[in-house]
Amino acid sequence: MNINHGTTELVQGVLSHGDDFRFEGSDTTIGFNAGILWKPHPMHSFGINYVSPTRMTFEGESHLQYASSTVLIPVAPGINVPFTVPGADHREFASASIDFPQHVTLGYSFRPTPDWNLEVDVDWTDWETLDNVILHQKSGDVVLPFNWRSSFLYEFGVTRKFGNFHTSAGYVYSQNSVPNESFNPIIPDGDRHIFSVGIGQQFNHVSWDLAYQYTYGPERHIGQGTLADGNYRFEAHALSLALGYHF
Repeated sequence: MNINHGTTELVQGVLSHGDDFRFEGSDTTIGFNAGILWKPHPMHSFGINYVSPTRMTFEGESHLQYASSTVLIPVAPGINVPFTVPGADHREFASASIDFPQHVTLGYSFRPTPDWNLEVDVDWTDWETLDNVILHQKSGDVVLPFNWRSSFLYEFGVTRKFGNFHTSAGYVYSQNSVPNESFNPIIPDGDRHIFSVGIGQQFNHVSWDLAYQYTYGPERHIGQGTLADGNYRFEAHALSLALGYHF
């Protein structure tokens, strides 16, 4: 069983630089994951893992803020009348439900010797469930379109043991989940190449692992005739430390 706690912050521009509409909220939900490992031979292992979908209803506050401005309104040919648009600074309670999808992982492990392990995995995530997110608030609902699509991850990893130490390296190719038609700079998704290296140590009951991961997303061009048009690239670095206790 999983206990999931999440916070979200969604921000969108309004009229000009410095203006924005912002929503912040949090929620806690329960889910589960299950897996089966089949080892017909000491050199071969097959596994499947399933993670359940969860719906998180983020509750918090929306904040609309923009400064007053003056615009010219044409009333006759060659005649424009200035009109002042009053500014706003409004806060109110708001909530939004976001579906986090189920996903399934299939894996195969090959151990040519006890000190080597090579693994190949295929990971499918049901992003189709993330359609339109509706932000509910007293002043009127706001629709946040996502319209994501399901995608695959293809993963390869290798581990080498040296006594009770082990080193690992891996590569993942991640398909993008956002079609061009609903691309949003809030989450500039694209195909990604993920490289990682790590080191760890195993004792009788305790283990630790330290890993570094570099993610690179090639340039993606969006040309749908919207404000999201442009070229997008992605780059990220991650460092993780895991501690384990084995019964």
